[in-house]
Amino acid sequence: LALADLKITETTWQLNQKRQELEAKLLGYWQEYQLRRDQVNLAGEMVANYQTLLQVEQTKFQLGESSVFLLNSRQQKLLEAQLKLLKAQAELQKAAVSLQWVVGEA
Repeated sequence: LALADLKITETTWQLNQKRQELEAKLLGYWQEYQLRRDQVNLAGEMVANYQTLLQVEQTKFQLGESSVFLLNSRQQKLLEAQLKLLKAQAELQKAAVSLQWVVGEA
């Protein structure tokens, strides 16, 4: 009887340890998801800002107050920002799948 009680206690401890490990993993994946979501939002704002800068530069170019070099520079910065946004969106999707996996939905 004492051996059975000891085995039950050991199993309970193991279960609690697994539960804590799972909770820690879940918290980690949730924080990763939130971080990636914030990065997507920030990258989206950067794209919008670079689009505005490009539009302003195009207007200045039409008025003769800018150069092709500056226009190309603005276009390149916009493309770089769009690429960063796409990468951030991909990382967000990976984080979402990981989060779903840890809660058993994937």
